[in-house]
Amino acid sequence: MKKLIYFLAVALTIQGSVFANNLKIGSITYGTDTVNFTIQWDNSWRVATGPSNWDAVWVFIKRQNCDADLNPWIHGTLAASGHTVSGSQLQVSLASDNLGVMIHRNSSSPTSINGSDGGIGIGNISQVNVSLKLSANVSTDNFKVLGIETVYIPEGQFYIGDGQTATNHLGFSDAQGANTYAPLLITNAIQSAGLGAETVYQRENKGSDGALPSTFPLGYNAFYAMKYEVTQGQYVDFLNSLTVVQQLNIMGDLKNTRPPTSATGFLIKNISNCRIEIVTPGNDTSSSTPAVYGLDSTDDNSFNQANDGYGIPVPMNRRQSLAYLDWIALRPMTEFEFEKACRGPLAPVLGEYAWGSTDLTSVSGSPTNVKEANSQFSATTSLGPVHQYLVRGGIDATSTSNRVVSGGTYYGLMEMSGSIHEFTIGGQAGDYSAFTTANGDGSISALAENDSPNWVSMPYIYKGNGLWDAYAPVRTISSRYGDNRSEINNQYNEDRDWYYIGARGVRSW
Repeated sequence: MKKLIYFLAVALTIQGSVFANNLKIGSITYGTDTVNFTIQWDNSWRVATGPSNWDAVWVFIKRQNCDADLNPWIHGTLAASGHTVSGSQLQVSLASDNLGVMIHRNSSSPTSINGSDGGIGIGNISQVNVSLKLSANVSTDNFKVLGIETVYIPEGQFYIGDGQTATNHLGFSDAQGANTYAPLLITNAIQSAGLGAETVYQRENKGSDGALPSTFPLGYNAFYAMKYEVTQGQYVDFLNSLTVVQQLNIMGDLKNTRPPTSATGFLIKNISNCRIEIVTPGNDTSSSTPAVYGLDSTDDNSFNQANDGYGIPVPMNRRQSLAYLDWIALRPMTEFEFEKACRGPLAPVLGEYAWGSTDLTSVSGSPTNVKEANSQFSATTSLGPVHQYLVRGGIDATSTSNRVVSGGTYYGLMEMSGSIHEFTIGGQAGDYSAFTTANGDGSISALAENDSPNWVSMPYIYKGNGLWDAYAPVRTISSRYGDNRSEINNQYNEDRDWYYIGARGVRSW
């Protein structure tokens, strides 16, 4: 069979807007043991002061052997060396498990005014050439090159809890200190020794039933986090890489009413500005052909158009979110890491949101081009923006907006007090002490379930909802009210889209 190189644009977040990161991967070719492509994106940064961090693109490869029909797509393993990027501004950092690379600015200072010859700075990344070396020859395989925007969260101490004594009384705290409501500083010493029993960090004993050891991600160590929540476009690309058996099972308890063998136009997900349908029915009997899914946010039976909501977050049940994170070789975030990603090393502000203040504004009305990649609001000066319904990730961030106007976190992540809830490891009961920094392995089971140890059995809590009709205290950084175990933990397979829960993956580094 002819070797083909695939690139699916729906795997990428936000495209086509001057205010979006406009990530583009293209011109894909192959050598004997290399996959070569171009990459570019906007609004990149690496700063040596303040947050002292950078943005990056997590790039990974999926490959499909062509020696037989309908072979599954598997995660491509990279060689230990031999990865290159043109120019002097970027570098390629290989993951320790060889499952992908982070492409980001290097630590050199520019020698020219525009900074195109050095990594330190802020601005757009012009198109460059990348070559990734595979651990096995190309042979007769098909390939997909996928990219996800991430942000580096550096090693360092931070506070959990903001000192609330009333509306956030279930938040973390220094339960052993003189002031039991005081925030607790997570230090290198604490991470190295473990945090211990729940009585140490939650004054009402509403934490892990098992003592948290040093192997639990308490947030001190460095990690990468997705800049945006998982989008509809990313999720559709995932569905279109599964076998028909996996597609049948990813629907959970509703698989018999939403099978991939349904007719064209059959609705899979429909909430707010999210609409995913079957484009081409699958066959689970004679040919075992998987279905082709597509976006149709406009409900006009024309799929995958520019206004079909590629960059808008997708609600998922817990099973779907864990399978997706495992498939892209990331992992779930802990609620400790959530607080660090929002607050950074700064002292807590009582009742603060992800943008570091208590400002909160309902942005009413619809943005222009509401379902397109270039959607934006006419006025971008709202302090602490939240919206009436799902909009594209990063919609409030412009070339001139500050942190409070953009709704960004200390490190530059978007919508952590906005858009939809996000699953995180933790909660007010249950034993999550066995969770570790182990990343996903890029594969899922034949039944479309994540196969990473301990993920399924962990308690989960949702954080960060920002839709205006949500209970406002749930949006604050330190809120732990999103612990509805009967909904998100006990009903693992059920489609709970109406709870507006999505996902954001992280990768230990």
